Amino acid sequence: MGAGEHFERERVEREKASYDSGDVYRASSALQTRFHHVFECPNSQRAEHYYITSIEKYALGKDLLDIGCYTG
Repeated sequence: MGAGEHFERERVEREKASYDSGDVYRASSALQTRFHHVFECPNSQRAEHYYITSIEKYALGKDLLDIGCYTG
């Protein structure tokens, strides 16, 4: 196992531990509440609309793998 693989495995374990402890969702919610203006601004709304319509257009009838932060 190379140094990169070791680092990646450690990162995955840290993220898993964070999600398993439940702190990630609480912290994410607190940040989104505090900075709601960022998520509600016109640019964010347009980006969300573009994302959803693109998914609807290009993924129709296909299997889709979503890689990201789920609700984060």
